[in-house]
Amino acid sequence: MRSQFRKGLVCMIAALILIPIAALLRASESFILAGRILLGFGMVLEVVGLALVLSAYIGGKKSK
Repeated sequence: MRSQFRKGLVCMIAALILIPIAALLRASESFILAGRILLGFGMVLEVVGLALVLSAYIGGKKSK
């Protein structure tokens, strides 16, 4: 369960790095599509990371 928790945190941290980069790219006229793609990927990473962290937390409580 500990590795699943770490993977979730890594996903969430990566998303927190990607989302501002995507916002900067979307502000540029020539990189709007790349910004949208990165923003979508960052949102997916955030949801996956949150799901991993919550499942590790809930699974850890049930096993005790």
